[in-house]
Amino acid sequence: MQKPGLPCKTLSLAHLLGNKWTIPIIELFPAREGSEMRFNEMQEQIRRIQPRNLSIGLKELCDAQMLEKSAAKAPNTGYRLTGKGVALIGLVHSIKKLGVQIYGIDASCIGRKCGVCMAMQKGRSV
Repeated sequence: MQKPGLPCKTLSLAHLLGNKWTIPIIELFPAREGSEMRFNEMQEQIRRIQPRNLSIGLKELCDAQMLEKSAAKAPNTGYRLTGKGVALIGLVHSIKKLGVQIYGIDASCIGRKCGVCMAMQKGRSV
């Protein structure tokens, strides 16, 4: 999982979380190990993401062992959430709670997916 050039795994994780599409992608999955989604399903749910960006985000999450790619051939390729991915979803939830606590973010943020807010900023609904 360690990103080349970063001195530790903690910084690698922080870098992964800082990527624009990491949180919207990981939030698509139900918070249980083994839950699976297909590429096209994900693209439909995150309407603003370009296929290339989704591919890059999925590869980074697979490299970090948050997701596993199924062995099926395209277009049936799916991605499964790992135990580490479930933990990442928990971390995202904790970050949202912290944002409410220290920044006064609206508490409804906790129950809403980040992709929804991204779409609302552009005046679109998800």
